[in-house]
Amino acid sequence: MPTQLYFVLDMGYRLNLGKYNFSLTYIGYYALIAGLGISTYCTREGVKNRENKKRIQNFASEIYTLNMLSTFFSMILFLLSIVFIGKIREYRIYILWLAPTVFFTTYGVNWIFTVYEDYLYTTVRSIVLQILTVLMVFAFIKSEQDLVKYCIIHSGITLISSIADRYNANKYCKIRFCLKCDYIKHLKSVLILFASAVAVTIYTSSDITILGIMRGDYEVGLYSISVKIYGIFKTLFSSLLVVSVPRMCGYIADHKNTEYNSSFSNIYTVLLTFIIPAMTGLFIIAENIILVISGKEYINASSSLRILSIALIICFGGFVYSSCVLIPNGKEKELLFAMSAGCVVNVALNIVLIPLYGQDAAAFTTLIAEMVSLIVCRIYSKGLVTLKLRRKDVCSVIIGSVLMIICCLIVKQYKLPSLKEMLVQIIISVFAYGTVMMLFHNTAAGEIISTIKGMAKKLNGIKKVILGNQEG
Repeated sequence: MPTQLYFVLDMGYRLNLGKYNFSLTYIGYYALIAGLGISTYCTREGVKNRENKKRIQNFASEIYTLNMLSTFFSMILFLLSIVFIGKIREYRIYILWLAPTVFFTTYGVNWIFTVYEDYLYTTVRSIVLQILTVLMVFAFIKSEQDLVKYCIIHSGITLISSIADRYNANKYCKIRFCLKCDYIKHLKSVLILFASAVAVTIYTSSDITILGIMRGDYEVGLYSISVKIYGIFKTLFSSLLVVSVPRMCGYIADHKNTEYNSSFSNIYTVLLTFIIPAMTGLFIIAENIILVISGKEYINASSSLRILSIALIICFGGFVYSSCVLIPNGKEKELLFAMSAGCVVNVALNIVLIPLYGQDAAAFTTLIAEMVSLIVCRIYSKGLVTLKLRRKDVCSVIIGSVLMIICCLIVKQYKLPSLKEMLVQIIISVFAYGTVMMLFHNTAAGEIISTIKGMAKKLNGIKKVILGNQEG
């Protein structure tokens, strides 16, 4: 279910989403087992084979077969848990309606669109399905008693998405289930990537679990607000950066080292240009964001949000090195060690610091864990990639971010209402930062302007063709 719908449902019907969130989280563990790290593996290996129709068809069928077997194993574990774990029975009806999404996701083979960089289709599909979901929610969800219908809608939308994905995947290759194919050769790399995913899952969820045990529901509530806001930023920037991964894998496969190093430097420049001002803005206006989104009772969450805002840049630094260097170069074991190191540090520090400092400690341990993972990833990336940053780009980001801070502090002196103050701070900061980028001819900003101009020319060309046809 799209995240933005939580707000619609909560405000419109006060639906009991606690049971839904628990059920969805529980199903997520089995989805992780079913996924088996295959999506990440497919991005790298699929790019190597995509130019050869026969090879990509064999590869896709082998991966699909392996994925189906892991899904079958996951569903057996799921059914056993339903029978033998007593606490789960309270949520059984919701979990059973959500469970088919695990199979639907495997059937959809949506990783094929990442391999072929078909982001137009995935974007259009997501928008259409989100609109359809909203319409179905307003049509069928009338009260708190309709939670089962809510789960059915979630599964139904996932089913529609998987059918559409499978149908459109046929234009790239025919994918079939085949027990006689050689899917075993992929298992070693896939299992290592799966172990890395498990490590990440542990260290991203352990803080809330330990916080709940040691400090109680109030601290969990505060920290959950910070984590949700932090997660929105992570999701937004991840979606912008992940589109570069297949291309990086392609450069490695084709031994195009010059293009690979150049692209990596460009990606890192984009990272600095957009993540640092986002981190700066989030740190400065943390209190206003909490007040606007959650109210005065959650104002104490601003301290943990500020700590997580710093973790944002560290997190994406690790993302670039893990996804654009280690994975394309076949360094799954090194990635596993980096993620495991972050996991161990996070859990250990949580146990020591959370009893003393509560939610702030949970945020701090996340920051440290991200930093450990980044350092290990960078160590293992030596000799694999060369990073070259332009001085003007670094200077423009630093000066622009300092100017943002000054603008936000000036606006704060006027003591405006929280929402108005936040909006004014955002508008003025964006204008100030953008002006600095233009004056310094920042590389990332220049590329965006060139892209916009290119799109404008294409639209203008389409307009001329349409007008020409009408005149004819």
